Amino acid sequence: MEETNRKIVALLAGDGRLSFTELARQSGLSGSAVQQRVRRLEDLLQEIRAAAGVSTRTTIVLSTPYEGRPPDV
Repeated sequence: MEETNRKIVALLAGDGRLSFTELARQSGLSGSAVQQRVRRLEDLLQEIRAAAGVSTRTTIVLSTPYEGRPPDV
């Protein structure tokens, strides 16, 4: 893997919510270049998953037990 791609992966591993703008700033690339690289790094991950027979599942849980009402005493 190219060093620039390694840096992008390391940045995303540290904070997966970084924007393309922030990734570009920290990696020294343009926003569009970072976006293209991230897209390619995604298709590579998909290929690896397919070859290994691995799938992922994302679950989001949201709990707001006291929203809009007083707590039970």
